[in-house]
Amino acid sequence: MSTPDERLRRTRVAELKDLTGQQRADLREVALRSPREAEEWLGVVLRRSNESFNRAYVREVLLAGGDHASWTACHAQWPDPWQEITQMVGRPLRPPELQHVDDIAQLTAEQISFARDLCAAAGTVAVAKYLRLVAAEPRTSVRLSYVENVVRGGLSHDEWVRDVLPGVIKGSAWMREGA
Repeated sequence: MSTPDERLRRTRVAELKDLTGQQRADLREVALRSPREAEEWLGVVLRRSNESFNRAYVREVLLAGGDHASWTACHAQWPDPWQEITQMVGRPLRPPELQHVDDIAQLTAEQISFARDLCAAAGTVAVAKYLRLVAAEPRTSVRLSYVENVVRGGLSHDEWVRDVLPGVIKGSAWMREGA
């Protein structure tokens, strides 16, 4: 039997309104143990996401029991993050740059190269947003470590995965043993 975290890692939807009943149940279970973790998972599950909307959705729907359909009809409208990234780099993204990977350690050479180009054009936060879109990584600390050490720093992707990632995961505030 899989855990909510395992099920959420395998699913993606375009917008908040498209969450399935199972995804909402999994997110509610995560929110009960850590609202911040549920907010971060929303950022992974949704192809179009906004941190302040995620926070409000967790608080008002997942924890307070608000109606999903009514809430999303009133509140869940935000810019497409892919469109924002396209505007930042000034060109359409190529299919290899759009490819979803299950883990940040599985990023392709094309995605790493694009992350470097994006960082030069728009900075660290833009790259962290891109990594949230293409890799199922909910932890901001992991994404920022990747940007600082690989995209902006001197480490190779493989060195970061081998030497840095385990320590970042261990230090993550909400990471639990076996999660």
